Amino acid sequence: MRNGKRLMQAAALLLMLAGCGMRDVEAEAPDAGETRTFDAPYAAVARAAFIGLARMRLDVTHQTEEPGGLVILFVRPVGGVQWGAAGRLVVDKRDGPPIAVHITYQRRLPLSGGGQERWAGAIFVKMAQELRDGDPAKP
Repeated sequence: MRNGKRLMQAAALLLMLAGCGMRDVEAEAPDAGETRTFDAPYAAVARAAFIGLARMRLDVTHQTEEPGGLVILFVRPVGGVQWGAAGRLVVDKRDGPPIAVHITYQRRLPLSGGGQERWAGAIFVKMAQELRDGDPAKP
């Protein structure tokens, strides 16, 4: 019985941690976090953002097109030895390149799995690969 109670307490703690990270990243300024610019049209960068998140096995929880650009909320699910994380990716809307992308990322448990720079950098790499692979004019 005692182990069951501890298991329930641990589950409740995980749920509280899961909600905290998303609220924190949503409250950040749109240009907060790590930023990289891409020399591609807005539509191509927005598409690459979704593909980059998918290739990183991050789950999109919400997306919205706002006057300033595309806002994507995502999570890294809890599993194995990972406590998960919450993040936001913003693609600035402009008429032409370069297009800036901002990523804010917060681990749900501060002691787990790498920081914002590491995860943002990895997402940016996946986006750049997609933009390069998706453009037949580039080698």
